Amino acid sequence: MKRLLFAGFLGGLVAWIWGALIWMALGLHLPAINSFADATAINSALAAADGQGTSGMYWVPGMKHRPEMTEEEQAAAREEWMDEASAGPYAIVYLHPRGVNAHSMHYLWKGLLLEICAATLAAWILSLACAGRSLPYLKRVAVVAGLGAFAAIVAPLLGWNYMHFPINWTLHLVFDHITTWTVAALAIAWRIR
Repeated sequence: MKRLLFAGFLGGLVAWIWGALIWMALGLHLPAINSFADATAINSALAAADGQGTSGMYWVPGMKHRPEMTEEEQAAAREEWMDEASAGPYAIVYLHPRGVNAHSMHYLWKGLLLEICAATLAAWILSLACAGRSLPYLKRVAVVAGLGAFAAIVAPLLGWNYMHFPINWTLHLVFDHITTWTVAALAIAWRIR
C-alpha cells in the first residue's frame, strides 16, 4: 500500500510539474487559445443574458426543447435548434457572471491534488496489470502512458466530435494528455513492479 501511495504521489507531482512547464513556462497551448480584439460587446451581452447570476454551461444558440413539451414539440424544437446552430454563430460558453479569482493559488494546489489522485489510480491499475508477473520497465511505462491515450480519446477527442471543439485546441489537449501521462508513467513504473 505504501508503494502504491508513494507511486501515486510521485507520479502526480511529476504530472503537475510537467503541466506547469508546458502551460505556464513554455506556453505551448497559447497558440490554440483565441481572444476577441474587443470583448466589450460580448461581456455586456453575457452580463445582460444571465439576469439570475447562474454559473453554468450555455449553448449559443440556446436549446429550444424542454422536458415538459410533447414529443412533437420537442422534435420541432430540436430541428429549430439544429437549423440555428448550422446557420451560426455557434458557441459553448462556460459562464461565471461574478468572475473567478484568477489570482488565487488554490487552482494550482487543487490541480496537484487531482493529479495525485489520478496518478494513484494509474498506479493501482498498473499494480493489477503486474499482479502475479513481472513486467519490464518499458512495458509498465506503456501501461500508464496508454491510460493517457485513453484519456485523450474519451475527453478532448470526444469533445471535438460531439461538442465541436476546434481541432487546434483538441490536438493541444491530446498532446497534453499523452505527454503528461507518459512522463508520469516514468515515475509510477519505477515504483510499481
